[in-house]
Amino acid sequence: MPLDLLVMGSEYEGATALLVAGSLVYAGGPALSSAKVGEVFQVIRPEGKVRDSYTREAVGVYYKEIGTIRLEAIRPDSATGTVLMSCAHMVKGDLLVAMRPKSPVAFSGTLSDRLTPYPAEGVASSILLGKDDAREMAAGIFCFIGVGAREGVRAGDRFTIYRPQPGFDRKDLIVNAAHGGTSYGKWQTPIYEARIVEILKQRNLPPRVVGDLVVVDVAETTAAAKIIQSRSEVHVGDLVVRR
Repeated sequence: MPLDLLVMGSEYEGATALLVAGSLVYAGGPALSSAKVGEVFQVIRPEGKVRDSYTREAVGVYYKEIGTIRLEAIRPDSATGTVLMSCAHMVKGDLLVAMRPKSPVAFSGTLSDRLTPYPAEGVASSILLGKDDAREMAAGIFCFIGVGAREGVRAGDRFTIYRPQPGFDRKDLIVNAAHGGTSYGKWQTPIYEARIVEILKQRNLPPRVVGDLVVVDVAETTAAAKIIQSRSEVHVGDLVVRR
């Protein structure tokens, strides 16, 4: 993200560090000469590099959408603007980028249930990150997935969220152990139990259905989505498959 236009200061410089809606803000940078009075900019803040939970490959940079600023006056060395909207406090150094129009997205299809099968084919990925680094998410929360325009993903696409079942844990067999004092002899000998364990180790359980999300914004290799149903908490790393 180019450092072309930045938040430079506030009206009460020296006393105010955080800017909110209604604040007077000063902006500047190399792109100031091409800015226009009345132009509205989106304010963003790069937060860090994001890696895929499975491959550990870098997939992009997470940035917060802080709010919007409208330029009210422009001088050769700086511009004065008004904070129109703030989703979080703005600080010096936050970046100003051109507003990109986003069409509203609506979904009215059938939501998944606990019997929704895992598709054999389809665009699949995982949840890379929750908005504001949320670790446990539910319906209404925004998140980011690791597929985008390159894979043909579009705003409005619906994905089902799945969570793979953990591997077999031998300790689960303890709950099936026979208690003493029975009138019959124990059947589950060590050899019998070992055979059961070998069979259970080969199991292939279908993943658990966790919920649904709908894509609201698409980049080249990633997409932003809103969770519209959660049957349980949603985690970073959960699988998503387009339906």
